[in-house]
Formats: sequence, structure tokens, C-alpha cells
Amino acid sequence: MSVRALPAPAGELEVTELHDAASFDELAEEWNALVDRSSGELFLRHEFLGLWLRSFARSAELRILLGRDADGRLAAALPLLVGRGRLHGVPVRELVAAANVHSCRFDLLADDPDRAAAAFLAHLARDPGWDLLRLIDLPGNGHAASVLDAARAASLPAGLWRSHGSPVLDLPASEEELDRRLSSQLRATVRRRRRRLAELGELTFGRRDRDESLEELRDCFELERNGWKGRDGTACFQDREALDFYLRLASLAARRGWLALYLLRLDGKPIAFQYGLVHGGVFNLLKLSFDERLAKWSPGLVLQDEVVRDCMARGLRRCAYLGGDEPWKRRWASGAVEHFWLFVFRDDLRGRLLRRAKFDWAPVVKRGLGRLRGHRTPGDVPA
Repeated sequence: MSVRALPAPAGELEVTELHDAASFDELAEEWNALVDRSSGELFLRHEFLGLWLRSFARSAELRILLGRDADGRLAAALPLLVGRGRLHGVPVRELVAAANVHSCRFDLLADDPDRAAAAFLAHLARDPGWDLLRLIDLPGNGHAASVLDAARAASLPAGLWRSHGSPVLDLPASEEELDRRLSSQLRATVRRRRRRLAELGELTFGRRDRDESLEELRDCFELERNGWKGRDGTACFQDREALDFYLRLASLAARRGWLALYLLRLDGKPIAFQYGLVHGGVFNLLKLSFDERLAKWSPGLVLQDEVVRDCMARGLRRCAYLGGDEPWKRRWASGAVEHFWLFVFRDDLRGRLLRRAKFDWAPVVKRGLGRLRGHRTPGDVPA
């Protein structure tokens, strides 16, 4: 096992590091036990993270921090990658979250987040080989807030940047209550569009949750490629790594009982889909698209209504619309989960200047440009 350990002061967690995927694979049981105790977050489970590493970080240098308590039990973890990047044009040596746009959510795993954050930062502070620790897509109610607190306590330059809010729909107990929540205009639009689609042919709705769904998922990604994502070059079929990840994730999810592939068909052909994972009573929406030739009949809206009602019938408690805060999500949402990026800089002249550039100077420029363009820009929150 590739491990590098530094001695910890008495009473702290013993911090070690993993640097290869094979060593990470050996941690599956105790890693997931920590996830279950820490947050229960699907996107931090060993299966999901291991698949992500194989799909997007095959050639990356891993630096997975582990914290063990006095009994040797895994009590904290923070999976990082080593990289080089730029911040406002300045080259930086980065330690970055093992995450990207396809990870959905990232966080510190810990039984005691304050203790873990202090131990990990103390460990990293003894290593001069990095300029910036950058953790992305952290939920506002997650454990990584302790990293910011620990950075402040250690007088490390640090700050938060708000990235986005992800809408959620907390599901009511009955369809009658759901109808009371939704606007009358939205309900009427759904009924009208469903009726119009049914006039075009046989309209059917279904949910797939087994491995044989993979060929249907490929058909769904064809819908995506033929729409605006294809024109923008962001469809899965145009990104081999992403396509491989989502297909393999569907197979994994089917084996684990997480898969929920929803399809709306017209005369047997898919015209809209939602691809998500069900875990902990939550339907997590990952990907969706619809046949844009039928846009005026809103097949995506009709499917959304079916999905919400199916999730209620299954006894789920929430639909989580991952990613950005698009208007269609807000029409259904009962709230949102805020997400942030956390920056911690080395406590030297370079680090302090980089922190000022990110959290003092750049926001002034952004606000000035925003006023010129007539819109507001997201705010940075310095530490």
C-alpha cells in the first residue's frame, strides 16, 4: 500500500495518505462505513468515487488523506488530486477535490469534522509542495465548513465562493397536497401538453432499473446529442470519458438498486428521459433531455410530472435537481441546497496575495463589470 505518514501531536488523528487507486480499492468496507456514519452521501460512497477516479483521473496523482483514531478506525477522509493550475493568471501548485462537474457533490468525510479538519490542515501545513487547496461543490450544510473554520484558526488565508444553488422538491404525502403546492397554471399546462402529445400517437411512461436498461440509455443520449447540448458540444456522446462514466454508473447503480431511468415514449420511441439515482429516499437527477422537434408539446414537462408522482408512489422523500438553478427546476422546487468552493492558501506572501486577488480585487472588478452589463454577479465570502 502506498502510504506516507507524518507523526501527529498527541490527541490528534493519525494522518496518512494514499497515492494509488489499488490502495483506495482496499478501503471499500471501512470507507463506506465512514460515509454511513458521516453524511450518508451517495456521491461520496466508495463505489461512486472509485468509478469517478477510473473515468476521469486515471493519470492523475492521487493524494487521499486518511485520519485514524486511537483505535485505528478510519475516522476521516479527504480525497484530493495533485495538479497545476492558474488563479487569475498566476501558476499555482494545487491540491484539488477529486471531483468535477459529473461528481454532483463533494465534502469532507469525518466522524468529528472539526477535529478532522484541524488534523488535515496541520498535516498539509508541514508540506511546502502546494500553494492552494481547492474544494469544489461543497453543500452549505456539509462538513467542509470545518475546514474553513480550521483555516481561520490557523491564520491561513482562505475564503468561500458561492457556485450555485441546486433546487430540491420535498415530496408531500399525497398527490392532493402536491397539486395544492403547484401553481394552477403549471398544472393546467401539464394537462394540456399531455393531451396534445397523446393526440400524436400512443404515449407511454416507464421506469427502468435493471442492467438491460443500458441500451435504452444509449438511445436517450442520442436525444441529448440531437438537441442543444449536441450543438454546444456538451452531449455525452461527444465526450468519451463522460459517456463511459454514465454508462458504467448505470450498470453499477442497477446492481446496487439505485438506478432510475425514466422514459416517455411516443409510439414506442423515446421523446424524453430522466436518468437518476435513488439513495436514502432521494431521487437524484443526473441527466435529462427531450426530442426538441416536439418542443411545443413540452415532453420534458410531461415526463417531469410523471417522475414526481412516481417518486411519491415509491415513498421517496425528496427529488434533488442537481447542478444549476434553471427556471424549470424552480417551478417545481420547495427549496435549494447552496453549494460553494473553498480556497485555502499557503500562509506566505504569495498565498496572501493570491487570496487578496481572489476575494478582494476580483470581486470589485466583477461588480464593476456587472453594473456595466446591468446584472449582478455571485458574491465571494472571504475568511
